[in-house]
Amino acid sequence: LYDNPLITSTSGQALSHLLLNNSSLVELNLRKTSLSTESILLILQSLMDNKKIRTLILDYRHKETCINTYPNYHLIQDRV
Repeated sequence: LYDNPLITSTSGQALSHLLLNNSSLVELNLRKTSLSTESILLILQSLMDNKKIRTLILDYRHKETCINTYPNYHLIQDRV
């Protein structure tokens, strides 16, 4: 999904649902999308249940916010 500005905040819930129900995806690159911080936080919550995702790549603006905002970040930080 890298470099796709059409991936917007309305996609956040769908991506979160996808991660909860997909067992084959191991990497997701969300850099250069138009996802909001709230959408990213939903996706991070999905990572708590989906252990198959080894790598989630975010824009720096999201990563900094997630470090400071997401309470369970320490549990998934090795994958983000």
